[in-house]
Amino acid sequence: MSDRPPAPLRGPAPGATPPQRLPQPAPMPVPSQVDVAVDHGRCVGNGMCLTFAPGVFAHNARRQAEVVDPEGDNVEDVIVAAENCPTGAIQVRDAVTGEVYDV
Repeated sequence: MSDRPPAPLRGPAPGATPPQRLPQPAPMPVPSQVDVAVDHGRCVGNGMCLTFAPGVFAHNARRQAEVVDPEGDNVEDVIVAAENCPTGAIQVRDAVTGEVYDV
């Protein structure tokens, strides 16, 4: 081990080319109507879905999420609930096209 202090952090060298940003995928369009399902094999009852979309989800007797009213909150809130599910147990599907919303 050396007794020298660590070198100071520095930015890019003068005149260096700035790093290029990686292209980001275009966000999926938000469907106007959705079908929502919970995979009880994955749900651990964390409750994040109830936090973001309490009109759609409730806990059942086993403390797992259940869809009680798919139209109980706006679609954006349902998608945020699915995105924040720590186990990925919530599936959101476009009710018109059947396409699964990638969360």
